Amino acid sequence: MPIVAKSFLHNDDKMVGTSGDADGNLAEDVQDWITSQDAELVATTNLNVTCTKYGSKIFTLVVLDSD
Repeated sequence: MPIVAKSFLHNDDKMVGTSGDADGNLAEDVQDWITSQDAELVATTNLNVTCTKYGSKIFTLVVLDSD
């Protein structure tokens, strides 16, 4: 099973989403990316999410792996 990863960079002042629900832009982007992956891959792998602040931005790395 392959390892797939995606990184995101969001402004820390843009974390609140505009859709009216509780999750912000970062959470929505991560959720959208995960659901865009192959359903079998998502169901049978480990999800790893790491976030760190970089100046006024939030850097997020999302990894799906089978090990």
